[in-house]
Amino acid sequence: HIAGRGGRIQGPDLSNVVAKGRTKDWLTKFIKDPQAISPWSIMPKYDLKEQDLNNLSDFILALDFDRHGMKILSQKDIDAKNSSKRGD
Repeated sequence: HIAGRGGRIQGPDLSNVVAKGRTKDWLTKFIKDPQAISPWSIMPKYDLKEQDLNNLSDFILALDFDRHGMKILSQKDIDAKNSSKRGD
């Protein structure tokens, strides 16, 4: 994904992994140890509890654009949403 100012790549694009043919098993293994699946991955390993790893995999797999459509948020939209949560 891309994060921070300047759009620096912080890790792989995990959106819409369903369309990329990825399974829950593949995704779970990739999150736990990305370099074991893809040696050139810049994503760090995540030492999560098994239940947390499964929950995260389920969440990422639910980001299926074919079923839910893609939504693009601008920085202005994100700032406004965060501001309303803080009560600004």
